[in-house]
Amino acid sequence: MRGVLFRLSNRLMSGLSVLSCFSVLVCIFSAFAGNADVDNQSVDRASFQGSSFSVYILSRGKGVPEEARTAFNQIYQELVELKGHGKLNYLKKEMIGLEGERRVCAEFRDSENARAMFTKIKKLAVEIDLFDVVPESCVK
Repeated sequence: MRGVLFRLSNRLMSGLSVLSCFSVLVCIFSAFAGNADVDNQSVDRASFQGSSFSVYILSRGKGVPEEARTAFNQIYQELVELKGHGKLNYLKKEMIGLEGERRVCAEFRDSENARAMFTKIKKLAVEIDLFDVVPESCVK
């Protein structure tokens, strides 16, 4: 993907002004970013089949937004409580970047509790920028 964009940008720059090239590249990037967002939002309660997922907070070079950080901390506290009640097999929180980006992965004892929590977090993630939940194994 990156190679295609690089070749395309080189061809565009040879025939267009810098401003025009920048506009075209922004449109291309927005199209790819928009498609990824649609894919993330398409996961719902019915399609989540696993027992583990990760919650991510990210940044765009200016640190993690306060709203995303607050939501992440609230979700993490809820997961800690669930672990205390014996509903989780595994819970791990880790830094993944230099600007406060974090990941927390939770593996539930049963898929029904995992599905309920995943759905709750997914609804929240749609409303908060740079905050997402992804169905995935905690072991990488």
